Amino acid sequence: MTTIHDIIFDENYSHATHRFLLLDDHSTNRIGPLPVIPLSNALLMTFIHVFRNLIQCQRYISDDNRKMITLFISNRNIIDWNNRFDENDNNIDNIHLFCDTYFDYIKMKRWDGCYRRKIQGIHLPDEVDYTLLKLGVDYIHSILPGFREDRGLFDEIIQHYRFEANAFIEISDSTKAHEQYKQINRIYRKLRKIDEKLAKTNSSLKKSENIEPILIWLISNTGYDGEDTKCIEENFKDNFSSYLTFYDSCEFHSLLLDENNITDMFIIIDSNYEESIVESIRQFPNVKHVYYYGESKNKSDNIMTNRDELCYHITSDIIDYYAKLGEKYQTNKQSKEARKIFLKAQTLCRLLAENCYLSE
Repeated sequence: MTTIHDIIFDENYSHATHRFLLLDDHSTNRIGPLPVIPLSNALLMTFIHVFRNLIQCQRYISDDNRKMITLFISNRNIIDWNNRFDENDNNIDNIHLFCDTYFDYIKMKRWDGCYRRKIQGIHLPDEVDYTLLKLGVDYIHSILPGFREDRGLFDEIIQHYRFEANAFIEISDSTKAHEQYKQINRIYRKLRKIDEKLAKTNSSLKKSENIEPILIWLISNTGYDGEDTKCIEENFKDNFSSYLTFYDSCEFHSLLLDENNITDMFIIIDSNYEESIVESIRQFPNVKHVYYYGESKNKSDNIMTNRDELCYHITSDIIDYYAKLGEKYQTNKQSKEARKIFLKAQTLCRLLAENCYLSE
């Protein structure tokens, strides 16, 4: 069982102008056994900066008063905060209370102490995991614009957002799931705007000067397996210049039709889409390979149902792509680039030789 103790803060969130803090100091206002609140999604909550000491948390908020704060605090600690401090920390934007027992929950509903006007929610122990996931999705969504200038960091936060939202979707009802997919699509629209700017900047380059292709996955709203996308991204992170996931087929087709997009693409299509879509995508000149992947509902021979098989085919195809690109670099007397590409191809060949992926 994972708990608050298992949350590991990602320092990248320190760059945000809005912070998300959790205070759970067991040394204050506690009678009886220590409470244990299960958090089944604790490992995804890397956006949370956990404090075990009330004084340290208060000092952190005061010292960095230019940052806005969301504070998720136990009912024990808000009582002690009320006894020790006033409301001088104006950078606390909103507060959520989590309670040890139902009795504490009822008592906090009548709370008349500090920050009562900033309290946005009071939560029972079995609501904490769900609430933190929901707040996390909203929080990451709100801070994303601040990372636009750092594309690498932006992409990383996007991935955190995706994992957080998918976990929330799994435990929420269909209406909330639909709302979260809308949020994901809004984020990717922002991402595409950045890509369009980059495409315009690079449009004067020759196609042979593009170092690496991009990998794209068109996912349906049903039958989605987060482990598959995470595995593929991890396995090929050194072989593609970027990795994009689309939940909206309209957004995906907008990318394909963009005349400024001259980057070669490897595309994975979820098997819930019609096979005719797969065939139409193959017609685009810069689409090098298309993989039809997922559960085979009509026993189609064109659908890959095994992740290892998908990895095998992507590896084989990228090796062939590297070989052709390396020859092009040699022809253009770009020896440094050619060597880099051949070394990458050699690494992938070694993986195949060691049977890292099994072909059916």
